[in-house]
Amino acid sequence: AALSAHPGVGHQLTSKTLGCVPIDIEFWGKASHAAAAPEQGINALNMAELAMNNIHALRETFRDEDKVRVSIVIKEGGGLVNVVPERVTMEIMVRAFTIDAMEDASHKVNRSMKAAAMALGGKVEIHDCIGYLPLNTDRQIARLYRDNMMAYEHAGEDAFVEDWETAGSTDLGDISQIMPCMHIWAGGIKGGLHTENYRMDDPY
Repeated sequence: AALSAHPGVGHQLTSKTLGCVPIDIEFWGKASHAAAAPEQGINALNMAELAMNNIHALRETFRDEDKVRVSIVIKEGGGLVNVVPERVTMEIMVRAFTIDAMEDASHKVNRSMKAAAMALGGKVEIHDCIGYLPLNTDRQIARLYRDNMMAYEHAGEDAFVEDWETAGSTDLGDISQIMPCMHIWAGGIKGGLHTENYRMDDPY
């Protein structure tokens, strides 16, 4: 069996995490002078903008119970403001509770990017990467952890959230597909995850 502990608020026993599919994207257009000859260019940044709008329009097609998340950043958006952007790079992470939902959402996202490039006459290169599988927590181990915390750390029953479905992703999801696993959130932390306010509050 494998146990993973993450600092957090309270004593959550994670029952599920999202699997994820990272996607690297390059939009390719054609450079031209942005003022003197914009009609001669193909704007890769406009392709990226269209792609994001396409993805936003998809969000209502995702089932609530699948908890699909599509996160987007533009890593490179052009060089000079007086040049029509020829190359734009993006990174997208598609997440969901099930492998089927991950595959469905990532297919829709890729289709949205292809449509954006086609609309402006440019090109797009899409590189799907291997991410993490969803986490399947072993309930027997989770109950044992809860009982031990109550017996040896004097934690009360109301100190635990036993069926917590988090929107995060973890490599423990991969391991949980082949052996019993449990992911816990220990206390002692203040502030939001992945923010500058996240800090240790109670080392013990």
